Amino acid sequence: RIRERAWGPDHPRLVAVLRSLARAEDGLGESEKRLQTLGRTLRIMEASVGEDGVELTEVLLDLGRTHLQLGHAAPAAEHLERAHRVVELRWGRGHVEVAQILVPLAEAYGCAGNFVRQHRLLEMALSTFERDLGPSHAQSVRAREALQGAFDDSTALYPSKARREK
Repeated sequence: RIRERAWGPDHPRLVAVLRSLARAEDGLGESEKRLQTLGRTLRIMEASVGEDGVELTEVLLDLGRTHLQLGHAAPAAEHLERAHRVVELRWGRGHVEVAQILVPLAEAYGCAGNFVRQHRLLEMALSTFERDLGPSHAQSVRAREALQGAFDDSTALYPSKARREK
């Protein structure tokens, strides 16, 4: 509050303070408060770096993950899609940085019941990880496990549809 009074409520120097506050709220399990803090952080950063600044990526990822924790699939996908666009513009399609965003994005689509999109995103991430990091790298293993889990989940919910996808 002291820094906020000194700098103003939307000063870019508040971003570091707000990011720390959001981490503390996460540690305390205060997800709703964390969403508010991250939303404010995002607005301040957008005013400073624009809507496509790569600096927004971490805040967008945190917003997406927090929405996922709360079971809010649509806003999670919205923030994660935006993070994906920003990172893809910076690094290009098929880069490991892009693939890292595909995994939580796939989770958001899975939560929304879009299993086909979930599987495609996980397959893209797995392909990139295996190509660039190797099949035994931890990220490759996690993506493979997420893909198998997604397939198992969709098979349990929609057995006839899953047979057609095989």
